[in-house]
Amino acid sequence: MNSVVLVTFSGFALLLASLGIYGVLSYSVSRTSEIGLRMGASESSILRLTVGQGLLPAVVGITIGLAIAAWLSRYLKPLLFGVQPLDLSTYAAVSPLLLVTAALACFVLGRRAMRTDPAIALRLE
Repeated sequence: MNSVVLVTFSGFALLLASLGIYGVLSYSVSRTSEIGLRMGASESSILRLTVGQGLLPAVVGITIGLAIAAWLSRYLKPLLFGVQPLDLSTYAAVSPLLLVTAALACFVLGRRAMRTDPAIALRLE
């Protein structure tokens, strides 16, 4: 029963982290005026711009989060049974998953940015 509850809550935590990453990236990539000005460019360059803008903060955030989690994991040692505080397999599994989530969010937002009408984007500015 404890394992089921733990897996359920960790799944919800991963879902919330993914939604948070999508929300932050959506806010940071939504520069409609710049995308409207670049609409003369190819779709691949717009997609490259949005993915590049979104993945940089995601990589920095994941790196800082890993460092802080590794540092704070030593305080969890009394609460862990059968698992080392610095479980590298967990870090190795979660980090790429969050990075793929960020890349997917950037891709979706880039596809949406490619459909932006330049006249509307410039009018909003």
